[in-house]
Amino acid sequence: MIQIQDVVIGLMTPLHLPQVLEIERASYPDPWTQATFMRELNASKIAVTIVAHQDDTVCGYIISWMILEEVHIGNVAVASEYRRHGIGRMMMEWLLEEGIQRGCTFSTLEVRRSNQAAQLMYQNLGFRAVGCRKTYYSEPVEDAIVMLKSL
Repeated sequence: MIQIQDVVIGLMTPLHLPQVLEIERASYPDPWTQATFMRELNASKIAVTIVAHQDDTVCGYIISWMILEEVHIGNVAVASEYRRHGIGRMMMEWLLEEGIQRGCTFSTLEVRRSNQAAQLMYQNLGFRAVGCRKTYYSEPVEDAIVMLKSL
């Protein structure tokens, strides 16, 4: 049984990458590469990369960018065995609070039109749909719903 109180949110490091890549590959048909994650970890001053972990096990992660007043959420995934336990919400709340502390006033993200579970979580966090990006995703090709939240 998963004990949510034992899950810790913190900044991602290269040591987390093997588990992050496993989650990424299991979660997405067109996964990010190790090089992409490393670029965000090492080279990008605007990237905020976080993980949720329980002891030494990574449960999920978020890759985001804080640019001027915006928190843009680019990649969110939770390991299948940890889904539906509030870990995605925990990570999002942590990240949005970090954005507020850094002076951000709004957050944006894109989500697959078919990903109803993620859309519901984002709506419950206060995001609202504000647009659509046609054929935004590949493998399979699908529209993205653009969502926005004021912080």
